Amino acid sequence: MGYELCITNRGWQLMGDLLAAANGTSEAPLLQFSRVKFGEGVLPEGVAPETLSDLIQHVADGTSTRPIVKPKYNEDGSVEFVEVSFVVEYASGKRYDDESLISPADIERIFWLSEFSVMTFEGSSGEEIAFLRGDLIDCPMLITPLSQGALDVRQFQVSIIITKELQVSLSFVPLNWLTAQDMYDYDENVIRPWARDEIDERIDIHDKDPEAHDLRRRFKSLQDMIDKIMEMFNGQGSAPFYWDTTITIGWDVEEGVINLAENRVEY
Repeated sequence: MGYELCITNRGWQLMGDLLAAANGTSEAPLLQFSRVKFGEGVLPEGVAPETLSDLIQHVADGTSTRPIVKPKYNEDGSVEFVEVSFVVEYASGKRYDDESLISPADIERIFWLSEFSVMTFEGSSGEEIAFLRGDLIDCPMLITPLSQGALDVRQFQVSIIITKELQVSLSFVPLNWLTAQDMYDYDENVIRPWARDEIDERIDIHDKDPEAHDLRRRFKSLQDMIDKIMEMFNGQGSAPFYWDTTITIGWDVEEGVINLAENRVEY
């Protein structure tokens, strides 16, 4: 498995508090996720990931899809448990309007993505804590910024089992969803201009390189030599004529003398 998931101890405690608060009421408790965080921290030896309430070394924030809820029913039709699944995503070109979030597009360095967390707020203290944590223990991922190449996107499937009485929702939906129009605008305003600038820069570098067109020069020299030989065969040419002696043509000169110093055959 590429990464390991766990609900943190404080995440379990929060669920217990929510269920206890809803006991005897008609309203189901609501668990709200505040954001997704990605980092480059390494889990210390001997430390259980469930005991951590935040990332070890936070780098940037990410996004998530809407959760898909699938109940598991008993034979009598009652709900045994509920499986909630969603995808968390890191995209190097993502930018947020919310200044409280760290936009991946602002990260200008390469880093190893080794941890992520789904965050929520603890009811009693209001503190933001990691409800769920993911660790890429054996296979951290090298992330490159958008400024150094193409868009770098990494996705991780999350699936958790919770009790039937608990609802799950995401509080950052308005910030993080891309519509078809959003994707079109991003392509037109970011990807295409970047690609055009990159292509123009590479063409400019190529055109200024004196060695870039060396093969074309050699072909032209060879063609000139062939043309002059054909003129001599047809009685239209005169000796001497010149050609590029750096071209290996594999011909033997039966008449005339090769003058390497002057790059010509003299008849």
